[in-house]
Amino acid sequence: MQQIKILLTILCLLLVSVQAQTPRPRGPVRPITNNTGGYPKSSSPKVTTHNGFLQHGDETLEKGEFTDVYTFQGNAGESVTIDLTSEDFDTYLILAPPSGDNQDNDDFEGDSKRSQIALELSSSGTYKVTVTSYKPYEKGAYKLIITQQDLKELSNQPARNERGALARTDTKDADGKFFDTYTLNGAPGQTVKIELSSTAFDPYLVLKAPSGTSEFNDDLEGSTEKSGLEVRLNEAGQYKVLVSSYEAGKTGAYQLSIQTTATQARTNNNSDTVTLNYGDNHSGRLASGDAQLTTNEYRDIFVFDGEVGDQIVIDLKSDDFDPYLFLTLPGGEQIDNDDFEGSSSHSQIELTLREEGRYRISATSYKPEMVGSYRLSLEKTGEGVAIDNGGSVGGGANIYGIFMGISNYGGRISNLSYTDKDPVTARDALIEGAGMPSSQAVTLIDAQATTANFISAVNRLAAQMDEDDTFVLFFSGHGGRYDRDSGFQSTDPDGVDESIELRDKEIKDDEMAELLDKIPAKVQLIVFDSCFSGGFAKDLIAKPGRMGMFSSEEDVTSNVASKFLAGGYLPVFFADAIKEKLADEDRNGELTALEISHYIHERYRNQVKSAGRDDQYVAQDDHRYQHLVVDRGSIGAYDILFKLK
Repeated sequence: MQQIKILLTILCLLLVSVQAQTPRPRGPVRPITNNTGGYPKSSSPKVTTHNGFLQHGDETLEKGEFTDVYTFQGNAGESVTIDLTSEDFDTYLILAPPSGDNQDNDDFEGDSKRSQIALELSSSGTYKVTVTSYKPYEKGAYKLIITQQDLKELSNQPARNERGALARTDTKDADGKFFDTYTLNGAPGQTVKIELSSTAFDPYLVLKAPSGTSEFNDDLEGSTEKSGLEVRLNEAGQYKVLVSSYEAGKTGAYQLSIQTTATQARTNNNSDTVTLNYGDNHSGRLASGDAQLTTNEYRDIFVFDGEVGDQIVIDLKSDDFDPYLFLTLPGGEQIDNDDFEGSSSHSQIELTLREEGRYRISATSYKPEMVGSYRLSLEKTGEGVAIDNGGSVGGGANIYGIFMGISNYGGRISNLSYTDKDPVTARDALIEGAGMPSSQAVTLIDAQATTANFISAVNRLAAQMDEDDTFVLFFSGHGGRYDRDSGFQSTDPDGVDESIELRDKEIKDDEMAELLDKIPAKVQLIVFDSCFSGGFAKDLIAKPGRMGMFSSEEDVTSNVASKFLAGGYLPVFFADAIKEKLADEDRNGELTALEISHYIHERYRNQVKSAGRDDQYVAQDDHRYQHLVVDRGSIGAYDILFKLK
């Protein structure tokens, strides 16, 4: 028996020794999630949620809007946010304090499905919240969230500093990018400042709100080693911070800092949305603290009610910043304008309305975080019957096209990657997606893309086309800038001509305009993916029936779209719009000018990174972002460009 005890003791010692020497599994390193990062445990906000339904039988306002009424007890000095959302109706929110004037809000930050009131309470007592709709007799489900927080108790929190690493064992998104996730609890009345840095990869930062909306940033202050966000929170709940890279498949170490601070609630009396009537002129100012787009441009939002057939002009001017104008239609489509007639201080949208309902105007800037005064006007210039949404352009006509791309410049200038593939991508999209006969397409690649061959193709197709046809001109390759001997022109005030660089020599914008004058087609769609190509808009789109899509502004370079194995982003997005029918928003088999431009605009906004300087042609200003330039000229937003197969 004694011997058995000795043997058991020895076995136990051996097992302990083996366990001590066995290494622990080296699983993937995950970031530590700090669920108390949003606010102190001792001062968590009071959150009350009501799920309701506006319906027949409810009390009504004077014009017939159904209402539900809720109350809460508030204390002076509290920060309160009242958030109303609905997928069924255009929300409207009214807050009645124990004494004083009512607060109300219609479209929070331009969203017709959301209303919000945020303020610091000036007195204690019973507050009454009225949930209603913008239009009479609207009904449906809604969610109301009331968040109360004592800002005096909400002291600034120390910054959370995390060190982590993107690894191949991490979760990947749909684009193949690895990402790590951190969480923090947030509440209205707080601002969160997040900074992400890495020398191993180009960091990309996303902040997801509890409702699922996102804010994101790529290059902080132009640095490809930093990303940052500073966001005022307007929801209560758990936020997600996603750490990722701009390019797919990148790994390496990073540092993350999250700082949450208390801020005074802003009092809003419908202040984020201003109602306009025809004939109104509004003097406003973009300022720090205004609502921002996801790309950090400040914006002010205006609404007006339009009728079918109204002919309108929206005019935005500023001497302090480069204005940018958005118009969101009742159905959700968006029309925008940057430089009206080439002026960087003037944006304008002229339109005949095809829908009855509420239209939303966003007055913003071309570049992020620009501030200053502006003047906005809304004029009704006439009435009439709106053109049928079927449009009038060459959707049923023959399509002809010239498709050029140059990767190998034969030593004349530097070669490019993938640009010889782009014309085939664009051509095949029109053949397979829009029914263009292959016999009516001329493809000129590398050594074939000479000025003589191009001019010959223009002359040959011009002889075949008539006034009912559609012509597409596509180019992917180098673009250039040349000082004009004659200097200033009223239509092109910078004194510089832009060019596309063919295999043997350049073709400048004025020369290109003369060549296109030979084309008798009813519609000419010019698609250029080249540096500085936006400058062609001033010269080419000056004639009726022409529409242009250009990969960058006139003084900004264009990037190679390596992630798509393409010379540029524009041919990829153009092909997806037509061949994959992704731009056909109403799924009616017809692609309008508005649909294709809106779809490609959104792809650029979400997927195209900052552009750098080109070795051959240097931009006057090193703008950090490449933006699509679309000029529809005389072509109406609802005119049909292509009938899809």
